[in-house]
Amino acid sequence: MRSTLVALLLVAASAPTAPEPAVPYFTNVRDVQVSQPDRQNYLTVDEDIWGHARPDLADLRLYDGEAQVQYVISEQQGGVSTEEQEAKILNLGSVSGHTEFDIDVGKITEYDRVRLRLEGKDFVVTASTAGANTLGPGPATGLGSSPLYDFTREALGSNSTLKLPPSSFRYLHVRMSAGVRPPQAKGATVSNLREQRANWINVGACAVPEQRDRATVIYCDLPEKVSLNRILFQVDSSQVNFRRALSVFDAKGLRVGAGEITRVRINRAGTLVTSEDLAVSIFGVHTPRITVTVDNGDYAKFFHLDESAAKAQLGPGAHNDAYMGRPDTRPWSDRHPALLWVAMLLVIAVLAAVAIRGLAQAT
Repeated sequence: MRSTLVALLLVAASAPTAPEPAVPYFTNVRDVQVSQPDRQNYLTVDEDIWGHARPDLADLRLYDGEAQVQYVISEQQGGVSTEEQEAKILNLGSVSGHTEFDIDVGKITEYDRVRLRLEGKDFVVTASTAGANTLGPGPATGLGSSPLYDFTREALGSNSTLKLPPSSFRYLHVRMSAGVRPPQAKGATVSNLREQRANWINVGACAVPEQRDRATVIYCDLPEKVSLNRILFQVDSSQVNFRRALSVFDAKGLRVGAGEITRVRINRAGTLVTSEDLAVSIFGVHTPRITVTVDNGDYAKFFHLDESAAKAQLGPGAHNDAYMGRPDTRPWSDRHPALLWVAMLLVIAVLAAVAIRGLAQAT
């Protein structure tokens, strides 16, 4: 019996190194106009960029001619941060029917907010504040007045924060109008509020709100790749004195955010209280649709961001006329899988024929 060995040698060349990014490899381009060349510039990613980029924006490149320009993607969200420190209330008492006291702010070097702990309910008072570096009679600097209120009965929330210009006085003297008695002032905290501003762009479109039982339901369609971080409500100016909880759901029905919107405009005993917050923050939601449900049943490393950065201007989006795509650097076997299968089938057929021939000669 003779035996035959048939061998198939497949040689795959090593894959070449992937080419460096170049302008012809990008389908879309935008012109960027630097507004102030002598300083850091920034631009805001808009809906058109989101629509053609990866969700993480990792495929964005900046070019000056054919040369790449380094850049950093910085996500900014509007918000505030503050660190509170307990302060001492001194000399608490009543003067001509008005609650007055001093606050020892301690070692805080600068502050602009004082939050009082008040036990009272359903009140509106005006609190006047003056600052000094010594206790007792003597010169003091007026720091303005703030309305304090509690609208428990109306379910509109409360406010017990004194808003001051940036100050560094060791002592503050607070005098309230009638409405809060001395025993109801239980404490105070002092803080320096730091507010982070952000540039927002409008995206998507919302349908007309629908009423369902005690809820208002709003459907909004969004560009698929856009990262949604805030929802801003537009409420007619005639609608006042409301506080409403809401929930936000993505296209799969998963809850991705919650919050409340509120507007207060009340004149009580000659004191006008106005307050409004119609924005709800959510965190980087990617979904083609959101559903907002408003409950109507209640009142319910190395990069340093330059604060003086100038905003660069983006030109209109356009198809890249130089686009020709990246060269295919995959191994031959990955680029021609059908031929590989044909070759394998031919080998199998040859082996089968050899085997059959060997059996026939053996017999």
